[in-house]
Amino acid sequence: MHTIRLRGPWQYTPLAHTYWTSNGQSQEYDTAVPPPGRIKLPADWSIELGGDFRGKVLFQRTFHCPTGLQDNDVVQVQIDSVDALGTVYVNNNTVGEIQLGQSNLRFEIQQYLEATNLLEILVDLPATDDSSAPLPRPNRTPDQAGGITGEVQLNIIES
Repeated sequence: MHTIRLRGPWQYTPLAHTYWTSNGQSQEYDTAVPPPGRIKLPADWSIELGGDFRGKVLFQRTFHCPTGLQDNDVVQVQIDSVDALGTVYVNNNTVGEIQLGQSNLRFEIQQYLEATNLLEILVDLPATDDSSAPLPRPNRTPDQAGGITGEVQLNIIES
């Protein structure tokens, strides 16, 4: 297996503030958010957006198609951890969902690859209060900011 780490820089765009409801759903409540910027991953968004920002943030990075791929080779995007929920897209195709507490996820992407590719990870860390359902965040404290807190990499598995 060959690995390509996608550390940074990444573009980030805050999309909305969100709230974790009593039935365990993320609900948007405000779209007045901070401006977009750049971030080096893995990291939480505390420096860029503040430790108290709760909501949806879209992280984007382009990458070139790995060279020398054979027809039966498998290309995966591996995401070690996000805080707290995530959706993964390659070239505007949804390739996977990251549920609460999941880590070290791999999604096959070879069918979506082009010469230049756009990887997007939508991360949602909703605000909570006493009426919210539990929002498990393994290895994180309630006051820590969200983000892509683990490595993101491409895995190439030769056939």
